[in-house]
Amino acid sequence: MFSTKFALGSKSVLGFAIALAVCRLGVPQDDPQDHDHDHAHEDEGAQAGAPPKNRLVVPMEELTPLPVPDELPDEIKTVVAELAKEGVTVDFAAKKVEVRGIVLLDKMNAGYPIEYLLVTSGGFTHEALGLVRCTPSKLNAAFLAFGMVPGKSVQYKQREPLPPLEKIQSGEEREFDVFAPQGEVMDVFVRWTDAEGHERMHPIEDLLVYLTNGQAIPRRGFVYIGSRFQKVLVGTKREERFMADVEGNILSLYLAGSGNCLFDPNSLEGAEGSIYDVNSALCPPRGTPVTYVFQRR
Repeated sequence: MFSTKFALGSKSVLGFAIALAVCRLGVPQDDPQDHDHDHAHEDEGAQAGAPPKNRLVVPMEELTPLPVPDELPDEIKTVVAELAKEGVTVDFAAKKVEVRGIVLLDKMNAGYPIEYLLVTSGGFTHEALGLVRCTPSKLNAAFLAFGMVPGKSVQYKQREPLPPLEKIQSGEEREFDVFAPQGEVMDVFVRWTDAEGHERMHPIEDLLVYLTNGQAIPRRGFVYIGSRFQKVLVGTKREERFMADVEGNILSLYLAGSGNCLFDPNSLEGAEGSIYDVNSALCPPRGTPVTYVFQRR
């Protein structure tokens, strides 16, 4: 991972960080991905019990980029212009980013709970609420340009001494201590036009419910992690790539501890996994065009 501890007022340092992010981009989202990460959905439909493969695509929508402050380096202006071609606007005045996309799932897919909120076409589409077509590393560059500093994903540390084996097996105690993600929190909203032509906007958490009781989940926001760089197999060589580009996952509910997504939940709930379903009473129908709004607090 490149260093992100820079001052927003330093054009040279910020420009270097953004240029580094752009020049080390992962694979384009619409291109075949050749790497050794185990996508659970790569052969969807090819194996018995596998979830249906996603066939939806986000419509192409090229937007007009919003102004970039003069004091920011040219590298940022380049990224903002490229994001606009991918359906993303970066509003420096309001410190928010708006991403065009669609609703991918309006109910659980083949029994798979919702574990990701936003993915690209190369992500875990069988268990994600929303689909976007922007390049995650470029999106991450916009957050860096806001002056945000990537935090830490969930940490799992083995307990010493270990609890008695029988208590671990019974579920009374855990083998690991779990530490929640740490870092700056952003709120994420979903905006769409309903069937009556009215504009609707809700925190993205409102579109989810607990599997156990059907209640909406709390509005906690999401911790900015910023993904990371790692060497992966590309063809016959190992090359360093931005993992959110490689995996295609942007906004996570499941706390895997890898730090590969741009955002983790602001909670330890994701450590349990498999606990969320779509709030079908509120969520727009599958395929509905929506805008995902990332708002800095």
